[in-house]
Amino acid sequence: MLRESSDAANLPIDLRAVRDSTIDPLTPLGPELLAFTDALVLQDHDELEIARTDVQLLLGEAGVEAVSGVVAAFEMMNRLLDGVGAPVNPKFMDTEVSIGLSAPGNRPSSSS
Repeated sequence: MLRESSDAANLPIDLRAVRDSTIDPLTPLGPELLAFTDALVLQDHDELEIARTDVQLLLGEAGVEAVSGVVAAFEMMNRLLDGVGAPVNPKFMDTEVSIGLSAPGNRPSSSS
């Protein structure tokens, strides 16, 4: 969704930043949003306080609420799709490579 959103808005993005925080994601507030997302998803309470403060300073309390809602929605969708065993759409397989992931269980068989 992140890649599709960036493409639709004609904004640059470096998806490798999802896996490597030393890479600039090329999005406004990207490092701060990634730090907040990582801390929230990984339940790192110490880092979450720092990241939340950074987001709050940049976006205000309403911004923290909005970002939290987006993270929660993404997590809900990911868990739901994983839980029902939904396969990855083949058109998104190149996204795996762009962020350094591989999901062999979701790859279509060569006989398909």
